[in-house]
Amino acid sequence: MADSAFVDASVYVAPNARVLDNAVVKQNARIEDNAIVRGDAQIGDNARLTGHTMAQGNAVIDGSAWRSDYAIVDGYAAVTDQADVSDQAIVRDDAAISGSSSVMESALVGGYYTVSDHAVIKGMSIVQGGESKEKHGGASGNAITYGDFYDDMGYNLVDGSFSGYLSIDASVNTFKDGYAIKSGSGYARSPIK
Repeated sequence: MADSAFVDASVYVAPNARVLDNAVVKQNARIEDNAIVRGDAQIGDNARLTGHTMAQGNAVIDGSAWRSDYAIVDGYAAVTDQADVSDQAIVRDDAAISGSSSVMESALVGGYYTVSDHAVIKGMSIVQGGESKEKHGGASGNAITYGDFYDDMGYNLVDGSFSGYLSIDASVNTFKDGYAIKSGSGYARSPIK
């Protein structure tokens, strides 16, 4: 542990784990295995970092959130509540992962994108973008992205499974093919016929 870092006495840091730079780890957080917390990252509550996970930049991880394997949380990203980031997933920039949502496998969540409720971003999905914390895209409800799904246009996914490189924008505005349909304040995957 670096002298410049702060770690509460109630925190568990495994012998091979590292807390570096100006990182802050407090309350009942656990930094296990070979996990690294660095930069100005803040870990708190009952958050748990395992495997070779890295939290860096100004990342905030709290609640009962869990990061495992080789996951990375970077920038000003926030992972809270019971959210899970695992495998080789990356959450960066100002992205926010909350609720009981998951980002896994090789997925990338960036920009101001939000993932909440029970949404799952997985596979090789890349979701990012948005202009600000007030105007951005996201996945919520029971939305799932997988395969090589891509969205940087600020759409809100609220239900169903989305995959492939057909963008929500192209489906709704250009092709009008029914791949995605308007559902309340967002978009849902249309039922397969």
